[in-house]
Amino acid sequence: MRLESTQGWGDDTAANSVVFTCSNQKGTDTNAHSGFWGSWTGWTYCPGNSYICGLQVRIESPGGDDTAFNGLRIACCGFPSDNSTAVISTGSIKTGTTTAQTSCLDITNNLQSVGTFIRQWACNTTAASQLLVITSTVTGAFTINAVPSNLCVTALNAGTSDGTRIVLDTCTGKPNQVWAVLPSGAGTYTLQPTHVNNKCLDVSASSTANGAVIQNFALNLPTRSTSGTIQTSTASNRCMDVVANNQAAGTYINQWECNNTGAQKFTITMAGTNAYQITSFGGFCVSIMNASTSSGARIVLATCVAGAKHQLFRASAGYQGGVALSPLHATGMCIDVNGASSSLGAVMQIYACNGGKAQALKLTLPA
Repeated sequence: MRLESTQGWGDDTAANSVVFTCSNQKGTDTNAHSGFWGSWTGWTYCPGNSYICGLQVRIESPGGDDTAFNGLRIACCGFPSDNSTAVISTGSIKTGTTTAQTSCLDITNNLQSVGTFIRQWACNTTAASQLLVITSTVTGAFTINAVPSNLCVTALNAGTSDGTRIVLDTCTGKPNQVWAVLPSGAGTYTLQPTHVNNKCLDVSASSTANGAVIQNFALNLPTRSTSGTIQTSTASNRCMDVVANNQAAGTYINQWECNNTGAQKFTITMAGTNAYQITSFGGFCVSIMNASTSSGARIVLATCVAGAKHQLFRASAGYQGGVALSPLHATGMCIDVNGASSSLGAVMQIYACNGGKAQALKLTLPA
């Protein structure tokens, strides 16, 4: 919703644009504001970790100053702490080894017990062995459960190597039972385990045969990433900067004048459903120091660790069209310029999300 302040002349329209987005991402979508007339002023935001749950507008008939929208109320609600409003889908999961997609994930012999392997088998709409429940989690990723046992589809022993088998196991909520669902084109999707980077649910050797092994294997789709600077919003021409361009674990990241050097070049890579890894020019991961969850914890470079939540970030809409980045390990925290300072060398930290300019970053996320 774009609101203009009173102009005192012309048609004096108060609300000039309305954009609605429908999604199953539970509020984690990022919308870029563009294409509207006028200045970027008069914005109001719901607090961090909340969403717009109600909207009322007063619409006048044409006449006088011809104002269309003359009043506005927005209600903000907090996200649930449980999964009671999760997106749930029940059915089969088809594999892509045949053009017609006639094969499905299948519980071997429908043995609904811990340790049973998942295999590929010809799709059968009446087969209980192919009935799976996919449920969204509060992070935006998904669990996959067998029916009626409710056991979880799991990467065996949290294995990270190619060839790790996929089995049923008691649900624990651990990352090897939580899957990122990412589009791969033409109505198809990949299932990527969240306990390891760059792996994907895979049919061994792309076999079309009944009984083919289902495993984790190296993701061989094009990497979805973007590269460039990450600007802050405390003043014009300010960027996230690796101090002294020291590309080494432990180096702080501060705010500095944008200069397009290696100290300010970052690569943002999609690592799951609304989860992003940020690496420096030297190949180190942007991290929260010591995986701290406290306000004031510094932003540093660190050796990348597969699946480390303090090195993965969720994106949401920020101040005046910017993007707020929240580390997955620290609910309600955002990357922040200490004190909203415009000074060179201002500390980059995490701080309670507040929708302010200190937390609004200008960057390009991979599509």
